[in-house]
Amino acid sequence: MKIGTLVEIKKSTNDPSITKDRIGVVISCEPVSDGRGGDVANICRVHFRNGHILKFHENFLKIVSKC
Repeated sequence: MKIGTLVEIKKSTNDPSITKDRIGVVISCEPVSDGRGGDVANICRVHFRNGHILKFHENFLKIVSKC
């Protein structure tokens, strides 16, 4: 996932800081391994209109618009 991508947080994820529309912009992504030499996944920081920045595993993000 690229910086600047517009994403929607999937409905299965809840946090009081997520805006009602669940839309935010990816501001960073960091690869994280499972610690056992397995697959690497991305943990993305998402900035919301209310000013909050939260971290999500990329599986919980749905791309709305690519940058």
